[in-house]
Amino acid sequence: MLRVLIPSDNQDFVGGVAHAYRRLGCDVVVGRFNFELQAAGYDLVHLQWPEEFSGWRPPSRERMNRVFALLEYWATQSKVLLTVHNLYPHGYQDNPQYFELFDGFYRRATLVHHFSRTSRDLVCATFPSSRERRHFVTTLFNYESLRPPRADRPAARAAFQLAEDELAVLIFGALRMWKEVELIRSAWGLVSNPKKRLIMAGRYNELHPVSRGSMLYRRWSWKAWLRRQNAVVINDYIPDDQVYRLFDASTWPSCRESRD
Repeated sequence: MLRVLIPSDNQDFVGGVAHAYRRLGCDVVVGRFNFELQAAGYDLVHLQWPEEFSGWRPPSRERMNRVFALLEYWATQSKVLLTVHNLYPHGYQDNPQYFELFDGFYRRATLVHHFSRTSRDLVCATFPSSRERRHFVTTLFNYESLRPPRADRPAARAAFQLAEDELAVLIFGALRMWKEVELIRSAWGLVSNPKKRLIMAGRYNELHPVSRGSMLYRRWSWKAWLRRQNAVVINDYIPDDQVYRLFDASTWPSCRESRD
């Protein structure tokens, strides 16, 4: 039986990967701490986000050296597979510390996995050391575990008090930068349909440090804008078995009819 370590504390994406490995008959362990603990042996170490190993912040020299030492240890013990999620972490394009960190991961990986050929091409162009590794491209898993046996669109829309003829647009996930907030507000202003409704399922959490005053103002401004739009706002954690309700509620059958 193939033993796999996925050294990440992520609670959404990694669960799907672990489930897929289990379906193939693998013995799967998750958690970043197991990567540093070095207390067991694995045939495959499947890495996800290099920046997670530096606390989602540009790494110090001490931390970078520690991570590289761990990578070298695992490279001598097992195959090391790195899945590419981002060219750079969000908001840190061309950051020299992250360049060195990512480059170190590519240098020590056995295989590099991509979800598109564009990803492969960009990584090879940006990180020359990655060209020495073996790359392969697959599609992303389809999140079928999040779908209920049978959808109930009317019930989903009723739960969010959406009228049948409203154009309900879903934004799902965290907003990491104020520019993303500005982009949403600008795009929403271009939607001419008078019966549009926004479902905002995610919070604004600025990725880069800003002053307390700026953060308070931005959050107030964002919440006030959502109120003016009469948006459906969901700030709480959404369990996996409830995610489908948001997507069912955001569908709009008239879109198909208008195209016909």
